[in-house]
Amino acid sequence: MRFGLLGPIAAQDAAGPLVIGSTKVRILLGILLLRRGQVVSSDELKAALWGTDLPATASSSCTTT
Repeated sequence: MRFGLLGPIAAQDAAGPLVIGSTKVRILLGILLLRRGQVVSSDELKAALWGTDLPATASSSCTTT
């Protein structure tokens, strides 16, 4: 799998380019790619995705089971 971070975020696998969904998905992918090999806290992800305008569902959106 290949990723592009300069310009629009892009992803490609052996079959060709992949469609990356919404803006929030592109932001999340970019953050995780830039912090590869590091732990990114849910607070950091929430700040990057929503800034100070957190929706009520933000906490449940950034938890894992």
